[in-house]
Amino acid sequence: WPVDGRPGRGATDLDRLAALASQERGLGIVLIRRGGFAVAAASGSRIRASKSGNRYVQSRTSAGGQSQQRFARRRSNQADALVEAAAVHVGAIFAAHRIEYIVPGGDKTLVEQVLSQGPAKSFANRTRLALLDVQDPKTAALAKAATDACSIRITVTDPPR
Repeated sequence: WPVDGRPGRGATDLDRLAALASQERGLGIVLIRRGGFAVAAASGSRIRASKSGNRYVQSRTSAGGQSQQRFARRRSNQADALVEAAAVHVGAIFAAHRIEYIVPGGDKTLVEQVLSQGPAKSFANRTRLALLDVQDPKTAALAKAATDACSIRITVTDPPR
């Protein structure tokens, strides 16, 4: 977790770390890749509200000339529709919950576009956690994303003898 001034209580360093790690935080999860999105508000690793959806985004073609330009415009329009749909759901779901951190996943560029659109724009200034690697942004991926965001990584090193 980013340093946010939350106290960890306990007699030892390990107790304070455990207390700090177990504090629930409001998470806004935004998973998006070309073709689909999943959005959720979570409290700790529990999903409170979620929505997933998909929009067709045509894949790249090897056609040349005007066809290539036409297909590129079509892909761009389809991706814009996906981003707009995800932004609407981000605004609706996040507004009803306490969101302290944004958990992005999938395509970083698309996540940035979602958070810069209309109703989602008010959440763009929240602290962002590390980008999660998500292959298929569906409802099932949200539970794993919430758990991954709340897990902590500890590296134990033995002192030199």
